[in-house]
Amino acid sequence: MNLNPKMVDLLHEIRRIEPMRKSRQLNVPSSELGNKLIQYYYQTSNLRTRQLITEFMNAAGFVWIKKLVTKDLNPVSDVSHFSSLDEYIALAAANDPRTQWASNAG
Repeated sequence: MNLNPKMVDLLHEIRRIEPMRKSRQLNVPSSELGNKLIQYYYQTSNLRTRQLITEFMNAAGFVWIKKLVTKDLNPVSDVSHFSSLDEYIALAAANDPRTQWASNAG
């Protein structure tokens, strides 16, 4: 997760309004911060903190706001998976209308 100045300000605000013992949970590397904030969002009863975390996730991007809403704590990966040619051929064969009509007619 790349932090921009707005996100840093929001994080400071969260730390300022939350008790010190609770906000220590957020002293993690930026790669773990997003998931820690998601956990913190569902642990706290402070509505202002939840609003700030929501703003933080909005600033972080669609992936992070989606993770917040769905309580997804899986790590975000920049690795792309490319399908093999065999997977595309199997998909094409499964969606071949001639095969579907032949099985229904017989």
